[in-house]
Amino acid sequence: MNFKKVITFSFLTIASIMIIGCGKTEIVEVVKEVPVEVIKTEQVIVEKEVPVEVQTIKEVVVEKEVEVERVVTVEKIVTESVPQPVGYMMEAPENVTNTGGTLKTAFGVTMGHFDAHQGAGTHVLGHAYDGLHVKNIADGLRTFAPLLATEWDIAADGKSYTFTIRDGVKFHDGSDLTVEDVVTSFSRMALPQDGFVSPNASFYDVVTSIEKVGDNQVKFSLSEPRTWLLEVMSGTSHVVYSKAQIDANDNNLKGVEIATGTGPFKFNEHMPAEKWVFDKNENYWSPNTPYIDRLEMLHVPAWTDRGTAVLTGQADFSWNISMETHNEANTRNDVTSLKIPGFGAYNANFNNKKAPFDDARVRKAIFLTVSKQGLHAAFSRNEPMKLTGWMSYAAEGATSIEDLGKLPGYREDKTADIAEAKKLMAAAGHPDGFGPIDLVVSSVAPHSEILAPFFADELEKIGITSKIRVIERSQLGQNALAGEYDIQVTTAFGSPTQDPTPMWMQRLTCDGSQNQVHYCNPEFDKMVATLNVTSDPGDRADLFAKAKAFLDEENPLYTIGFTNHLPAWRNYVKGMAMEQRSHTHWGELTTVWLDR
Repeated sequence: MNFKKVITFSFLTIASIMIIGCGKTEIVEVVKEVPVEVIKTEQVIVEKEVPVEVQTIKEVVVEKEVEVERVVTVEKIVTESVPQPVGYMMEAPENVTNTGGTLKTAFGVTMGHFDAHQGAGTHVLGHAYDGLHVKNIADGLRTFAPLLATEWDIAADGKSYTFTIRDGVKFHDGSDLTVEDVVTSFSRMALPQDGFVSPNASFYDVVTSIEKVGDNQVKFSLSEPRTWLLEVMSGTSHVVYSKAQIDANDNNLKGVEIATGTGPFKFNEHMPAEKWVFDKNENYWSPNTPYIDRLEMLHVPAWTDRGTAVLTGQADFSWNISMETHNEANTRNDVTSLKIPGFGAYNANFNNKKAPFDDARVRKAIFLTVSKQGLHAAFSRNEPMKLTGWMSYAAEGATSIEDLGKLPGYREDKTADIAEAKKLMAAAGHPDGFGPIDLVVSSVAPHSEILAPFFADELEKIGITSKIRVIERSQLGQNALAGEYDIQVTTAFGSPTQDPTPMWMQRLTCDGSQNQVHYCNPEFDKMVATLNVTSDPGDRADLFAKAKAFLDEENPLYTIGFTNHLPAWRNYVKGMAMEQRSHTHWGELTTVWLDR
């Protein structure tokens, strides 16, 4: 694919000059003024698990120029477990008037390996597979839709989940789906054996058994309730593989380029670092979906290039583009781009098992020194971030952005914070700093050319020098889990739900299955365990406040900021209900159709 146009457009809208010398990195941006659409977020707190209607308000303010302001999101949404009608199948929310054609997408599609249960990217591979259920595209992700499970029942005490498995489903190799396939697949994730590494294992920490019941049901037994488990299980990585193929590969599918699945699309072609191609599964169990014949997923790692690919018609859709191309899209009548809240963050991992980052005083000194507002401003042309702490700004228990901005470490004025940071460094035995440290970052240009250099410059304020090491983005997780870094700038702090507890369990507890920072504090583990069994809103608020204060002292990692994503699409791309979505959700292109 020719991306000369993409690169040219990027340089027309913004020129970034990297000036490197004397160990310092300075970022100078020359910005061309363009009409800007300002999108503000309105937060609505939903106290009960009920569907919430999104409202769009348009207002035109006339000053020296015309600025359009839209409120497009409702932030506090609970995905509801409500029974769907018998035989319900997820389809496009509007009347489909055309089928066939190829959807071309633009975002990063590289893979370190191919096993979804061991962390492979299901934003790509997931199209070949099905889980038991999924967040319903048709209503903006507010309820669940059945996939391989036609229905499910949760016991009154919340300690068992029973799923009825759909009959007549076939894998792409022609074999029949069985209950044993489901049991084996979820056992790999929830009850891993023989050294199998399951990133999702922490989410299933209270699952004691997964077993076949009767001819067509699977029962999950729990030692205690988990109110968020059903939502976690709807994620795109919780897919069902063939037991026969798992057994044939000794329980390791990392090297199987694409194991057989039951999903709406079948594997056609993979050109590493260029594209993936999937074709419609003509024998899919849902009679009406998918609507398109082919899915061509182009590897476009840079946000501006993604946006330009959509703007120029080289791609039809992207999950996330740059702010500059988002603004350009909203001056056009053939392309749409929205700003949608996300539950994922940019962060800097600290290697807590390696000196001097095993000292909480050093970690807190960095927390106090590095400017979140400065990082946000430097990165603003690429991806918008909010001032946030240990959870999304839309999460249960979140401190308001206004109140957060008054606290040490979060406030914009760093004078007092840096003075305190220097005292902490001296107390830790590093009055003159230390370094150079191994600062690892992905090869995605805005990460390696903006975020990492800015972070390195901030560290020099307390005498910490850095040597930036760039690796492929698909290798970041492996690098972190192996502990082969000092600080790693990444995007590894995200929650599958608006409740941050699952994220904390997976990322920050002693036995967390994705504890990339190698942090362990039994006191924090106890706080998380208590949250998981506490339902009273007042008690939960107190527990969240205590946990946030604790983390602000311990700082097992540095949160740069939780993001908004900027999806963009040609206006003939239908079936996504993007305007209704309460939050970002990569994957699930089953209901897309092309109105052309």
